[in-house]
Amino acid sequence: MPNKNTFSIKPIKELLNKYISPNEKWIDAFSNSSKLATITNDLNPEYDTDYHIDALDFFKLFVKIILLMEYCMIHLTVSVKYQNVIKM
Repeated sequence: MPNKNTFSIKPIKELLNKYISPNEKWIDAFSNSSKLATITNDLNPEYDTDYHIDALDFFKLFVKIILLMEYCMIHLTVSVKYQNVIKM
């Protein structure tokens, strides 16, 4: 049962398939040959993944996107609440 390709282990793959909707986007920083995630990364360029960067840098890409989205949502909420136009 042990396998370096975690998502190919039958119980884990079944669990992921059960709880992750096909409409959801999710990331895998250590994809290897797995194609279960929407956005994939593996440091080894021999694998067919979206990115080939260090996992920490890969996660930082998404933290920046999330922070930007939160920033925009805060300003949108303030704008709606006070009916002001926010200049960005």
